[in-house]
Amino acid sequence: MADLLPCPLCGSNRLSFRSTPDMDTDGKFHRISCNECGASSRATFAMDACPLFFEELSNVWNTRPTPVAPVSPDATGKCGELVTDKHPCPLGIGGKRRHRSYVYSDGRQHYCERCGEKIDQTTFSNIPQDYVTTHDAGDYNKPRSQACGELVTVEKLKWDAPDSWHVARTIVGNYSVRPCLATEYLGQYVLDFPIAGTGCKLFPNRKAAIAAAQADFDARVLSVINRSQADELLAAERNRAEVSEYKLDQAVNTVQPIIIQRAERAEAEKEEARQAWKEAVVMYEQEKARVDPALKRISELEAKLVAAERALEEIEQSASHSMTGEGHAFCAETARAALGGKSS
Repeated sequence: MADLLPCPLCGSNRLSFRSTPDMDTDGKFHRISCNECGASSRATFAMDACPLFFEELSNVWNTRPTPVAPVSPDATGKCGELVTDKHPCPLGIGGKRRHRSYVYSDGRQHYCERCGEKIDQTTFSNIPQDYVTTHDAGDYNKPRSQACGELVTVEKLKWDAPDSWHVARTIVGNYSVRPCLATEYLGQYVLDFPIAGTGCKLFPNRKAAIAAAQADFDARVLSVINRSQADELLAAERNRAEVSEYKLDQAVNTVQPIIIQRAERAEAEKEEARQAWKEAVVMYEQEKARVDPALKRISELEAKLVAAERALEEIEQSASHSMTGEGHAFCAETARAALGGKSS
């Protein structure tokens, strides 16, 4: 490995020759990889390794383009588009490159996730072009960056007009954060986004790029909701007003008469109870006026009865003694006087 140049990303000279077996044939995919950072050259297929093959891999490693800092947006207006040393991408994407049963050819651009090298986005002949992700195709079906050999993630979504909350939620799919150098990242906003103001901005690290993309996404969602759902919100408000007016009309025309009728019936029952109470008081007073004289007469008769009993006791005490007619007449007169009669 002494004839290989150092790793362009970390500068390490610890390089290794690695091979991956092909599942369909007896051959292997060979590549050169850095033991420090993991960067590798594009894989090359061969049935058997030989000195000429090792020489070819070395030439691929030593002649790969090295990514440089992105062009300033102020200078070219391209929003940080990556620039290499003008070597064409060795993958041949843009022409045709076959692997197994896949043929992919597309002029769209994409970037390596590790080193930021700009390469062509791909589509696959047996996969719908509206949605191509790493889950739709295996690692061998994706292009590699010539600079570091990292597999390129390809994702393309089909967008509709952002006229609803559901579509607004999918805006996040229009963002991708890709590294451009070992320590710098680009927060890239897809240029065909239906809202103006898209572009790229350079951030010091991946976390800052993701945070900025999320903040921009939140602002766009709010803008979409404010614009596209204004009529819906206004219609909903008008509908609520109509419903409230209908309920009020129902209360006036239906519920309120029932409430008034119940209140009037309760008031009538209250008045009837008050009148009955007054009549009961009058009857009590009348009964009392009739009973009081009788009670007074009873008291007088009881007093007379007590006086007669006392006079009778005196007669009984003298009954054992002989008494002339004059004495009996005196006792009779005394008893008659006690009973309220007149003497003869």
